[in-house]
Amino acid sequence: MLTLTLLVVTMSGGMPSARLLDAPLVAEVAPPLVPSTVAPSDAQVSAAQLQVDLEALKRERPSLGAPITLLAVGGSFGILGAVYLITSAGFGPVLGAVSPLLVLGIIGVGAGVPMLVIGTWLLINRVGERSRIDAEMTRLKGQLQQRRQEERLAPPQQQQMDEPPPQVQGPSPTLRLAQF
Repeated sequence: MLTLTLLVVTMSGGMPSARLLDAPLVAEVAPPLVPSTVAPSDAQVSAAQLQVDLEALKRERPSLGAPITLLAVGGSFGILGAVYLITSAGFGPVLGAVSPLLVLGIIGVGAGVPMLVIGTWLLINRVGERSRIDAEMTRLKGQLQQRRQEERLAPPQQQQMDEPPPQVQGPSPTLRLAQF
């Protein structure tokens, strides 16, 4: 029961040290960007907006660190518990009714099996979510490459010759190294 409580607290984010597996290695300074909720047509989306959406999807992509850790720890607890249970069954009549190996085996199996089940469930959900996000990222990358090619091939926009160039206000634009 204690193991399940710790596992639930860990997965809910109550223990900050346990969430380090899912945290990025470098702290982000900018606030997280949310992909655009209004889906304009593909022709209206700029390359900058596609890049913002792509970065937001990269941040949304779930990590596989916690499920793999749960599977590894749960599997090792389960195997060790099963070995202890089998070993204690052989020495049960010699040592008495309750042996320490029997208790360790029950604890190992009792902690390992729930970790395996939860780790498997998380892994299946996160792999599905990652594949959905990867498909969307691939689509956005294709659109982004197309936009960049269109921008490179588009003729440069020329200024109207009717307008005079803007006048600079303030000091003259000369290089002054020092003033005494």
